[in-house]
Amino acid sequence: MKVEMKRSLLIVSMAGLWLPALCQNKVTDSLGVLLSSVKADTTRLELLAELGLQYRNSNPDSAIFYGNEALALAREIQFKRGEVLSLANIAIASRERGDLPEALSMVMQASQMAEAGNCNIEKSLCLRRTGLLYMDLKDYTGLGLSLAYDIVKAHGGEIKVESMKSKGSSFIILIPNLMA
Repeated sequence: MKVEMKRSLLIVSMAGLWLPALCQNKVTDSLGVLLSSVKADTTRLELLAELGLQYRNSNPDSAIFYGNEALALAREIQFKRGEVLSLANIAIASRERGDLPEALSMVMQASQMAEAGNCNIEKSLCLRRTGLLYMDLKDYTGLGLSLAYDIVKAHGGEIKVESMKSKGSSFIILIPNLMA
């Protein structure tokens, strides 16, 4: 009875490991079908970028392939936001592959382009990914507040600090409501 229970538990555990992979195939297959039916425009670029994101954990090399395809298309159609997004996606796939210097180089390039092009959402994405890379490198020196400040500033906000001796500090983040 114990052996059968262990065997059943093992089978259920193994099924749990395969389920995400099976679901990912359905998503990537669907994206592949859509990709075959769209022309070379921003929609195609977004599909290539999404394919890259879907592959980033299971197959970083495929993610980098689709990221490079998206990057080439973004440059061909002169779509700066797409170029930034593609570079950031290549960076995250390079991170998953373990190539942290390449990932950092790509995300810094994307961040500079986002800053120059006033692409605030993409800049925030780059800052987040930069933070993840520094976390992987275990280089935390002062990065958190600096990243928070850059993200808040990119969204037109501000950070206020309230400190009380022997009680600590509170940081208040104010971001304007852009939906109003």
